Amino acid sequence: MLAALLQDLGSVAGTLALLQQETDPTANPEPIGILRFFIGALLILTIYGGAWLFTYWISKDE
Repeated sequence: MLAALLQDLGSVAGTLALLQQETDPTANPEPIGILRFFIGALLILTIYGGAWLFTYWISKDE
């Protein structure tokens, strides 16, 4: 009886794995994903620009 139950659970897990493979997360991105991308890009540019300005400020002669 336990073996039959485990076999049924295995087939359910296999079916769920196949269903998850059919959905492609990059096919139609959600708006929150697009927003996170642009926020991340802005954060990287801000950090890069801040490091560049700090380097300029620390190296200038007064």
